[in-house]
Amino acid sequence: MKSLKSFKLLIILLLSSTDVVLSQALTDQNIKGYGKIDSINRPEEVEAFVRSIENRYSSFMVNTVLTFDDDNCFRLGDLNKLTAITKADFDKNGFTDLLVIGMLGKHPVVLCLMGSINNEIDMHVISKHFRRTCSIARIVYENGTPLIEYKYFKANYAIVYKDEPVNSDKLIFKFGGFVDYNLSPKKYNIEKIEYTMGAGGDPLSSFSMEINSKHKGRYISQNVDFLSRKNTEYINFNGMIPDTIHDEIFGLLNYADFPNLNDNYAITATDHATALLKITYDGGKIKTIRDYGLLGTQSLNRLYQIMDSLRSQVWTPEPIKAIIPLPGATN
Repeated sequence: MKSLKSFKLLIILLLSSTDVVLSQALTDQNIKGYGKIDSINRPEEVEAFVRSIENRYSSFMVNTVLTFDDDNCFRLGDLNKLTAITKADFDKNGFTDLLVIGMLGKHPVVLCLMGSINNEIDMHVISKHFRRTCSIARIVYENGTPLIEYKYFKANYAIVYKDEPVNSDKLIFKFGGFVDYNLSPKKYNIEKIEYTMGAGGDPLSSFSMEINSKHKGRYISQNVDFLSRKNTEYINFNGMIPDTIHDEIFGLLNYADFPNLNDNYAITATDHATALLKITYDGGKIKTIRDYGLLGTQSLNRLYQIMDSLRSQVWTPEPIKAIIPLPGATN
């Protein structure tokens, strides 16, 4: 009887030791840069992986043969030389990232899934506009740095006209997202940023924000009647912008060479959001950008994401004082 108990105890100890060894092996692999993405290769595996991360992509399919409904899409390049699933380490954190060309229903999408030490996957949508009829992407390298070469048409609806020019962006992972690659960024003395988001007729998403070079911020939100969804008043707040976020915003604008961006960007559609950006720099110079549809550039789109994230930080209310008027909801 004692020998049987001893045998059971020995089995339990062996199983426990095996679990510890396997767990440590997986941990060691993860520390060395091996993550979930490394084991995902087949289209069906990628599809299941994307669907598990984001519910909105429950119908996502890998565009394995890179076919599109519109024949004009072949003007984007030689599709036979492209692969729908490719991998690189875009953020240089030692973990593999996955670039995939797919379809969401009838609409093409380009996604990049970023690996990390804890196998927490961050998904970045490269193809920003849902209604584009075709877009492709591939990995290219500049001085050993992996970039995404993204080609697309700016047409917003289901027809790509024969005279529609092919647009090509090179994107690099910086400032927490994919932005337009700049081989020779410039340095400007940014004194103040004034930003307003008018969210396509939805006052709940509309706000204004001001940030100066001393990290002081002012945030204006709208007090909205939730039943009528109408604005009743503006509420002002003060706060200090954390060093990391302040440097990220100012660094991103410099990297984007903001004085040389267009003054106006617009999509050919109605009832979309409008971003207004006013930058004071270099002793009083002013650059203004109006972006109807929020598709001006990838760098601007990343800036909008950062500014929106600041709304959730701690702000102190102040007496009402407007900065810049909210833009209209339509173009």
